[in-house]
Amino acid sequence: MVDERFSGEAFEAAGLDTPESRALSDALADAVSREMIGAVSARLREIVVELNRMGHKLQLEQSEPDCVAFRDESGGRCKLRVAADLVISTGYAHLFTPDAE
Repeated sequence: MVDERFSGEAFEAAGLDTPESRALSDALADAVSREMIGAVSARLREIVVELNRMGHKLQLEQSEPDCVAFRDESGGRCKLRVAADLVISTGYAHLFTPDAE
């Protein structure tokens, strides 16, 4: 969940371009990814229901913080795969070199 852990003050306290700000940025990326994949997954499930009504036999293959995938394995082989892969980028670094400050 994206919450006060990721406030501007929290990032300022971690410092610019530090291991602490990198860890906080990584934690933010994970939190955003979990929230987004939930939304994407819900909509993809609705799409899969429609595809299955049209004759496919898609079933959940995997659901992870950065990917949700459905696969139709009827007939002993993969006939169709529908997946959403999510990439979230974060970073907190100064725009200037230390000399330019």
